[in-house]
Order: sequence, then C-alpha cells, then structure tokens
Amino acid sequence: MIDHLRVQNFKSLIDVSVDFEPLTILVGPNDSGKTSLLDALHTVSKTSSSPIQQALAEFEGFENLVSYKDTTKTISWNLRGHQGSDTFDYQLAIGAPLPSIQQPFSPQFHATVHHESLEVVGDPRSALEMRLGPQGIPTLFATINGKQQQQGYPWQYGQTGLMSVKQLPGFSSFVEKFGSVSKYRLDPGELRKPAALSRHPVLASAGENLANVLDSIQNNGDLSSITELQNVFKREIPTLRGFSLPPTAQQHLGKILELSLARAGKKPITIPANLGSDGSLLLLAFLALAYGNTADTILIEEPENGLYFARLKVVIDLIRRMTTGELGDRPRQVIITTYSPILLNLAKPKEVRIFIRHEDGGTRVVPMDKVENIDRLEQEFATGELWYLLGEEKLAEVSKA
Repeated sequence: MIDHLRVQNFKSLIDVSVDFEPLTILVGPNDSGKTSLLDALHTVSKTSSSPIQQALAEFEGFENLVSYKDTTKTISWNLRGHQGSDTFDYQLAIGAPLPSIQQPFSPQFHATVHHESLEVVGDPRSALEMRLGPQGIPTLFATINGKQQQQGYPWQYGQTGLMSVKQLPGFSSFVEKFGSVSKYRLDPGELRKPAALSRHPVLASAGENLANVLDSIQNNGDLSSITELQNVFKREIPTLRGFSLPPTAQQHLGKILELSLARAGKKPITIPANLGSDGSLLLLAFLALAYGNTADTILIEEPENGLYFARLKVVIDLIRRMTTGELGDRPRQVIITTYSPILLNLAKPKEVRIFIRHEDGGTRVVPMDKVENIDRLEQEFATGELWYLLGEEKLAEVSKA
C-alpha cells in the first residue's frame, strides 16, 4: 500500500505531498490537480514495467508532462509505503537526457532518469541506488542483505532501475506490486461493447472488456462470487433479473453482454446491453471490479457519474470490502476523485483530501481530519455537508498546521 506521495513538476503539481488511507477520496474544484495526482501515481507505476518513453506515451512525451512545459526541470516522485510487514521508500526523477547517458540504440528517447533510489526494509532487505560508476557514467547498484552488485546502465536504454531488476530475487515481488496500478474512468458506451476473450482479464480503463471480465468471474470455479454478484445486481435493480453472456457470431472470438428484463407474472426477456441503462452497466462494472481480477492499487475518476444517488452507497460498500480483503484474494487500495457531496457523506474525514489551486499555480492538499474542531463538526454535519456548506477555501483556512 502507498502511504505517502510527494510529486514535483508533474503537470499542474508543482510540489504536492499527500498521505493515503486504504480508501482515499480526493475533492476540489476543476483544475485543482486531482486527476494529475492519479496520473502521477499511474505513470510512475508504469515505469517499473515499460520503458520511460512508453510510460509517457499517452501524454505524447516528457515536454507535455513537465509543469509549464519547462524541460529544464525534472519530474520527481517520492513514494513511501508498505507491503505486508515490509516498508519501502522509492525516489525517481526524470528529465531531459543527461550528457553522460548516450542512447545510441534509441535516439527517440526524450527523457531519462536523473536520480533513482529504493530502500526496502524487510526480508530480504534490499536497495537500489543510482551512482556514478567508471568513467563517470550513472550506474545502477543493487544491494540484497548487505551484498552489493553492479546492475549496469538501464538508463542508456530508456529504462528505470526498477524495470531492470524486476526478475532479480529480492526485488521481483516488490516490483510486481509496485507496478500493479489501474486507472478508471468508466464509459457506459464502452461497457456495452462485445469483448474478445482473454485469460485472467483485468477490467480495461474505460470498461470496454466488461463482458470478458464477467465471463472470467463466471467460469473461475468459484460459484459463490458469480452468485453474490448476480444477487447484488438483482437486488439493486429490481427491474432486471441478471445478465447473460452469449458468444459473438464468431463463437471463439468473444462474448456479448445481455440483460434479463423482469416482467410481472411473465417469463423474463433478454435485451442487448445497448438497450440497458447507463446506471445498470456502471453498477455491473463496479461489481466486476469488486469480484474480478484487479490491480493492487485502483484509481477511479468520478464514480458517481451516471449512477442513481442511492446506488453510490452500494458502490462505496463494495470498495470498502475490497480494501479490507473481504472481497477478492487480498486487500486492495482505492483512490477516488469526486464532485459528489452525496458520495462524500459516505466517507470518513480521515479518508478525504481537499485540493486547492492557488493563483500562483501551486496546489495545496489538506486532509479533512486536520480541519479545526472536526470532531465537533462531525456530530452536526455529514462529511459531504461540511464540504458543500463551507467549501475548500474555508475548510483550508481552519485546518490545523
């Protein structure tokens, strides 16, 4: 789990520090940096399994990611957290290529590592460090239980040190979990699409493979998961009696999502997902996240969009059960952005982070449980009511140092 992030010069985040809970909810006006924070976490996780330029591809390069497009600056991350009983501290800074790092094989690289270090306190105790090696070339050194070994020059090939040691005993488990981050902005139009079959699918960022994920849950050998999923779906949307997943016309290629429509005193009829409501498909997608194969850290933008307000409680309850490990094979961390006071009413102040963008472009993040007299205010108002009535600026004014 990620306990703390400090990020500098990433998009609108000039210098921002945030502490995280198993469930963390980010609130604030448009353009205050909430999505940028999710992007910062998602991007740094991708550098552990993909070359840097590939990890930055959705932003079309380093120059579009660094604050104010100032390519003289470096983007830096410092993440602290824990995995079981082990603790970790990881630092990464990327910027324009260093003169000492030649990239003869890939001249298209526009960013490289300027600094990288990792310390994992556990069993084994391991560390990575970028230091100047022979001829002044930045070199990666790995240490496992006190034994140091040189790991070469991964930055010459546009890689981070984490990516280069992901198969090394003492690092493989950490790197696997560090890179296990998925980001979601679910789109009902994408949820309706037929989906090609694949093994152990993870729900795609917009949900376009929902039918494949539901099929995987249905056929994973654990009938309790699909039964509970169907029961929750039917309970929350009484006009529907469940869903089915017939094959596409080319049977081996994929699955189609269909919904079973209830009729009083008559046999239910089947309708294609194209005719189902946005809300029903979104609820199915959140159920697929809860009961399916997911990343260790899940980032969700505005889960309230398209959902009936009363169903937000169902979604937040599912997410809470995911964070405790009650659903799924392990606890998962979830970070959400929202504009909904109703969703925020379901949160505890210690889970809420308030984002405020100042005129100078800097972003300030205030934990809601640091607001003055929050214990007394909680007795009179729900969390969302406090946010709605006082607003971000007022809450920040009365926050404790």
